[in-house]
Amino acid sequence: MQVRSYETAEKQRRYVTEVIAQNIEFLDSKKQGAPEAGSAPVDMSSFGKDVFPDEEIPF
Repeated sequence: MQVRSYETAEKQRRYVTEVIAQNIEFLDSKKQGAPEAGSAPVDMSSFGKDVFPDEEIPF
């Protein structure tokens, strides 16, 4: 990772962060009908049960 800064013609400081890579591997998208690896069913029955009133949220 490389970070640098420069000044614009309007005298504003700008920062640039660049990711420098030596090897990049582009992957294919999932094939049609292929099973999903590592996926497990999700129990949605408890989703949304812990709802807090706005007054209790610290931000």
